[in-house]
Amino acid sequence: MTSLKDYANAGLYRLDRLALRARLSLDLRAGLATLYQPNPFDPTHRQVAAGRACADRFTAFAKCLPTDGPLSTIDVGCNIGYFVFRMAERGGLCLGVDWGRNEIALARRLASKQDVTNALFAQLEITEQTAATLPTADLVICLSIFHHWARKLGLDGATLIMRRLADHAGHCLVFETGQPDEPTDWAGDLHFMGTDPDGWTRQYLTDLGFAKVDHAGKFPTSLSPVPRNLYVASREP
Repeated sequence: MTSLKDYANAGLYRLDRLALRARLSLDLRAGLATLYQPNPFDPTHRQVAAGRACADRFTAFAKCLPTDGPLSTIDVGCNIGYFVFRMAERGGLCLGVDWGRNEIALARRLASKQDVTNALFAQLEITEQTAATLPTADLVICLSIFHHWARKLGLDGATLIMRRLADHAGHCLVFETGQPDEPTDWAGDLHFMGTDPDGWTRQYLTDLGFAKVDHAGKFPTSLSPVPRNLYVASREP
């Protein structure tokens, strides 16, 4: 027999879901979060102004991943969680971290609204120290964030973070970065890549301890007409 407590809990749950939908709609309309990614649960949500071809990137790097079961995942700089949610579809525990408070709040509301229980999100600034505290995962995703560390900390400082992240990548690391051939005001900060950013990045990922580096494609951004290289670095040759 259904008790009064059960009815009350069911009513509170429905009210909570209504409030969640209202807040999520308000968040998306108000534009409080900086969106580099589309809403993965809304096919009508156009790719946002930043021009990150998220669906194309995911299709490209997913082809290079193991296909024999779920993969635990950490996405560093996850924005609103597009890649976290896509990897969560495979069934593994997936964690997204980002320094943006509004972006993480939006990702959490998306997970709650869609009942995605294996996608978790944490607001965290990635430093060498905080990167060391992350759990080990089958897959670490690091897209278009390395060049920010390099600009702020120099190559040596950025490499300290990358070594920590590489240590936590049990099977694969998906990697993309800004390049010195992009006509931007910060391209000169990446002079250490020389005139061959593709060759430099392949060697860099190999030096981080990966046995194989696959080039998954080139993808556009809104910052310049130069597409960025996407790589999947694997432990197994």
